Amino acid sequence: LFATNPLPVVTWSVRTGLVEQVNDAARDFHGAERISRAALRIQDLLNSREHEPFDSLPPARVSVPLRTGVWLQHNKDSEQRAVEMLIRTIRRDESVAAVAVMVNHTERRIAQLALEASREPLRQAHKMEARGTQA
Repeated sequence: LFATNPLPVVTWSVRTGLVEQVNDAARDFHGAERISRAALRIQDLLNSREHEPFDSLPPARVSVPLRTGVWLQHNKDSEQRAVEMLIRTIRRDESVAAVAVMVNHTERRIAQLALEASREPLRQAHKMEARGTQA
């Protein structure tokens, strides 16, 4: 499920924050060279303004996924993207790792903004039409 998941999935050490594994979708989204470098921390995937809020998140519990909200990340082309992260922790021997599934919301947000922008001219047209029928 990890390797074949179409959504980007990243695991990291809860203690150190170092990324341990990424799937192909994460490599495609963030760029293979960037995400595969040594000593990459999970915060390195976030916009720098997001580091402190991310660090202050409560720890995810093993039995309950933590829905962390939407975070700004940079894709492989250095474009800023709004990505929701769903995090769950897993116990491995003596350590605890976090697993995040990432859902890119950028295209949906762009579509919502375009829809909102298109509504205003429509409202204006309706007002003009209403005025025309009253005259």
